[in-house]
Amino acid sequence: MALTTVRLQHYIMDINHWMSAHRLKLNIDNTELIWTGTNYNVFRYCWKCKFPVIGADVILPSQHVSQLELVISADLGYEKHVSNVSATCFRHLHRLRHIRCSLCTESATTLMHAFVTSQVDYSNTVFVRARKSVTNKLQQVLNVAALLVSGTRKFDRADVTL
Repeated sequence: MALTTVRLQHYIMDINHWMSAHRLKLNIDNTELIWTGTNYNVFRYCWKCKFPVIGADVILPSQHVSQLELVISADLGYEKHVSNVSATCFRHLHRLRHIRCSLCTESATTLMHAFVTSQVDYSNTVFVRARKSVTNKLQQVLNVAALLVSGTRKFDRADVTL
């Protein structure tokens, strides 16, 4: 296990030297490290290993890392990402609800696509094999967005005649 840490530190130092040779600087404050695996293995490994060191800075592992606005957990789950996306979308929906009465349906739809559905659709291919509980949160965001655009309220009855 210590061999993996030594290799990791060697790779980080190689990247640091390459960046220095090309007049770039490795930003330690923005460098993130994540150990992935089952919760048991990650917990067991993190207590036994030594963390990579660059100069005087130690790179500590974190529970979640962000790459291209996609938040990945140590167990390779997307619950944190979905929570962030749904919170952002509900914040936009709350703001759009206040101005909905002064917008036509076309303008409301355009704003909904710009602020809400674009957030939900971004990196949605990672949810192909996600649990239903994860995707239900995103579906709830889309349902509320549809209600807001159509102007219906949550408990309005849809009369459908066949």
